Amino acid sequence: MRYGVILSTIVLVGLALVPRAAQGAPAAPSAAEIVESAPIQGVPGANAVIYRQNGIRLGAVLRANGSETLIWSRKISEVPARLSSPGPSGLFQGIVRSADSPAGNVFAYLVRPAGVVSAIKGYPSGVIHGAEGAQFHGLSFTLKDPDSTHVGSVKYRYDTTDSWGTNGYSETNRIRVPDYAKSAYPAPNATITTKAGNTVLIRLEVADTEALQTTGLMNRTSLDPDSGMIFVWPSPILDSFWMENTYIPLSIAFLSSKGTVQEIQDMAPLTRTLHTPASSYQYAVEVNLGYFKAAGIAPGDTLNLDLKP
Repeated sequence: MRYGVILSTIVLVGLALVPRAAQGAPAAPSAAEIVESAPIQGVPGANAVIYRQNGIRLGAVLRANGSETLIWSRKISEVPARLSSPGPSGLFQGIVRSADSPAGNVFAYLVRPAGVVSAIKGYPSGVIHGAEGAQFHGLSFTLKDPDSTHVGSVKYRYDTTDSWGTNGYSETNRIRVPDYAKSAYPAPNATITTKAGNTVLIRLEVADTEALQTTGLMNRTSLDPDSGMIFVWPSPILDSFWMENTYIPLSIAFLSSKGTVQEIQDMAPLTRTLHTPASSYQYAVEVNLGYFKAAGIAPGDTLNLDLKP
């Protein structure tokens, strides 16, 4: 779930892009400590500023006719790690990160004749939160949030990308990936990037001896939702599987020597039905029934295998 974060109440101290001193609009914060300033593209004389005055503040300043007017400001929690105005006209943006947390708050605003408004569609505060981080890539940004609904031993997160469109940022892509550095993936494993762009990680037990292959997943009553067993042979074979003494409903994928899924079959528990694929295979992966379909894995996809513990 995506959600915006209101860092503080927005303070509108002037709306029209003309000097308002005669109407009581405050001058630019000349007595304050200016931490950072960036010219706002497409708005002559306008700057986005970070300054210290009763805390840290983000503001928009307009210089005209020899004077400066603070046309908008809001309090923020930390000095932004980034402040920029990349264009389009009137856009200024940045990221606020807490010193003791990976979380990131992206802010983006547009200076318009009617005032300063949010540049993130659906988020009137102009701020959106990434619980595990945020990063800009030109005119797009990515938020990282844990998949808090997932059940299983593999940790996943969502990477959500917003890109610039007509007068604002809006969500353009959302993918699910393991929430680890690749070097820290649980191993042995199989990984695949599905057609939807999600990366799936299967924790594997390796059955590479006759004794392990004969026993397989027999006599077990449960299997972790993110785990499975891979049967490994030194060269392609054409043998059958059955489910005698196997209590867990399973799906099995028969793989080529390159890890390509050739065929998937579902197998009912405690049956002697022979499950034989149409062609020889070098690997077979057993998982909970329906796992492959739910994960978006289908014949023609290739699993990347790391069989070293």
